[in-house]
Amino acid sequence: MVDAPQKEMIHVRDLVWYTEVPPTGQASIIRIDNPNGLETYDGQSFFWLGEESAKIQIVVEESGLLNVNAEFLLGPSIPNQPSSKLRIATDQGYQQDMIIASGKQTIQIPVRAGTTIVSVTALDKPLTRQIPNNDPRTLILGIKGIWLEFRPQNQ
Repeated sequence: MVDAPQKEMIHVRDLVWYTEVPPTGQASIIRIDNPNGLETYDGQSFFWLGEESAKIQIVVEESGLLNVNAEFLLGPSIPNQPSSKLRIATDQGYQQDMIIASGKQTIQIPVRAGTTIVSVTALDKPLTRQIPNNDPRTLILGIKGIWLEFRPQNQ
């Protein structure tokens, strides 16, 4: 028998997202904290990384490898740059720096059973503070439509 997905409500700084709680053996994002807030873009979850880290809280029932899939957009605070430097770190001691270009990408992260907090940090310094739409935030790297794939360690 397959576990049917259930709706889970996530409250994040005055924005409420409904996400599917995956069946047993899967991964679930249970919270995203981002100093630049959370938005939707083209009907999908979206947030801008600025000069502070975003924290993504993920729960898995067993240890394994987590593929974090998303579309990345280079922001107006680093105009005319072909890529952005990104740091992924977990509260379990994992850390990786990478170069991210615009487009869909997958980042693989080892996780242990239970809750993992993933810190996502744009390492680029802003090249300008003047955003075309007068947004006061620093907008270095956008992350759109995060979805997870999980492979248990024993598979």
